[in-house]
Amino acid sequence: MQYQAPQTYEGQILHENPEIRGKIMSSSQFQEWKQKLTRLNIDDEELYLRGGDMLKDEDQISMEWVIKHHPEWLPKNVRIQVEVEH
Repeated sequence: MQYQAPQTYEGQILHENPEIRGKIMSSSQFQEWKQKLTRLNIDDEELYLRGGDMLKDEDQISMEWVIKHHPEWLPKNVRIQVEVEH
């Protein structure tokens, strides 16, 4: 199996900080929230419809959830961009 680098900024953060991914994936609140999202399978990749017309991968929705619910889990040097939902 060949190593595949994260494709998004969010994926890079989670790759460099695996403990954050562990906290997210073990959170029942995250799992419940994720189950409510609209899922689409495009080119064999599961994506989530967010903000009306944005498609995000699991790393991106994971970071979206952390920023909203547990920003204290993020390292201090991580720059975050908060998207406002209308």
